[in-house]
Amino acid sequence: MVSKQKPFNLQGLPGDILDVIAHDYLDSLDFFNLRLACRDLHKNTSKAFGRRYFKHVKFMLSPDSLQALEDISKNEELSQFIRHVGIGTERIHSNILSLWEVQYCAEWAQRYGEEYNRQLRRQEHIEQDGADVQILTKVLKSLPNLQSV
Repeated sequence: MVSKQKPFNLQGLPGDILDVIAHDYLDSLDFFNLRLACRDLHKNTSKAFGRRYFKHVKFMLSPDSLQALEDISKNEELSQFIRHVGIGTERIHSNILSLWEVQYCAEWAQRYGEEYNRQLRRQEHIEQDGADVQILTKVLKSLPNLQSV
């Protein structure tokens, strides 16, 4: 009597085993592809995803970066994994064109100048009104497992 074996299916693995495989044995590309395969695999690798990509996070003191940090801090699933937050001191330079050779300035300014100046104004605004400090204070207090900044 020949028995037919069912083909191997990752979805049949217990969640804890799948979590270990995803976290410890897959490179980033394979890990993301596994999460994209189906909803069940995405759900069952959420802990591995959080441990792998949210344990150490780094943000800048720019409006968009601080907004991303705030959004993550409000996400109950992801915020629990953050242990260490790095704050980069990078900022938008107020006179970027002075740093470059003249031949590149005109083309760059035409392509990106308007957006660059808009982002510069946004950065200066949050620094002047103290919103950057307020956001950081609120966010850092809300991270339940934060160990260092």
